[in-house]
Amino acid sequence: LERIFLESQILELECHPDGPASGVVLEAEVQQGKGIVAHLLVHDGTLLRGNVILAGEGSGTVRSLHHDFCKEIESAGPSVPVEVSGLSALPGVGEPFHVIPKFEEAKKVAEECARKVRAAYMAERRKLDSASTLQKLSGPVVDEVNVIVRADVQGTVEVLKTQVEDQRHEEVEARVLQAGVGAVTENDVLLASTSNALIVAFNVALGSKARQAADREGVTIRTYTVLYDVIATIRDLLEGRLAPAVSEAVTGHIEIKRIFRSSKIGNIAGCMVLDGTVNRDHKVRLMRDDQVVYTGTLASLKRESDDAKEVREGFECGLVLRNYNDIREGDIVEAYKTVETKRTLQSPLRSGN
Repeated sequence: LERIFLESQILELECHPDGPASGVVLEAEVQQGKGIVAHLLVHDGTLLRGNVILAGEGSGTVRSLHHDFCKEIESAGPSVPVEVSGLSALPGVGEPFHVIPKFEEAKKVAEECARKVRAAYMAERRKLDSASTLQKLSGPVVDEVNVIVRADVQGTVEVLKTQVEDQRHEEVEARVLQAGVGAVTENDVLLASTSNALIVAFNVALGSKARQAADREGVTIRTYTVLYDVIATIRDLLEGRLAPAVSEAVTGHIEIKRIFRSSKIGNIAGCMVLDGTVNRDHKVRLMRDDQVVYTGTLASLKRESDDAKEVREGFECGLVLRNYNDIREGDIVEAYKTVETKRTLQSPLRSGN
């Protein structure tokens, strides 16, 4: 505070307490019993109870005026933060507010602001839809997780929307279909049902009608009080849509020592496990002179005369390659298995072999 006071003196910052008030919206929310409540900071002039104010898409008469210690007051001068009720719509955080002489003028300007905001929103949606269509036609398909956000205050809504949409990957991304202040409504549930969306309720209530509609439509509504829990949920949903990374793990090498011919089975390889282990379910590669001549699976694996599930290093075994008979003494059989690893939003498309 001392630094702020010093800078204001050096910069000769002044305000004008006389005349109609103007300032900025710090926050906005919907409170039970009060309706729309805005937290304002007065820059110039004096705000009085009963004044007609215009803030973004909202307009109305100041019904109540409280300072930051929740005490009701009649007026607020420059640099005073206040809580006011009486607006017709939620203003955006950072929106300027002004006292307007006539209610009709304030209402007309607010309606024009709302019309421009809707027009800009529809234009942005059309732009996004066009870009999405072009991407689907010309590039790889990006899977989408649709989300509907409901929070207690406007500032939290903006933060949640930004944080949710920042969770993305080249194959999957989160898309906020709708974001607003207040309790989850039945319309939110119906929108979620038609768009297969998740509803995120942050510090807001869930009405009985919305709950019944969610049960009826099979819509998931998750309530939160911590921002990081929301981000973790969205991240888990996105990562669940990613195909796992597939890699190969070599389990062992086998040298063919002798060939036994069988009219029924074909060529049987008498082998020695050089290193690792070989499992009957593993995939194999037959290598001859450092070249891969066959890739497939084992038809059988035996230890002495018994079927074996696994043979370890240093033991002899007999094996038959499935649908392949061109084996020779000295050939090396490499056994390997495929390993699936869960991918994260930061992981590449496929891991290396």
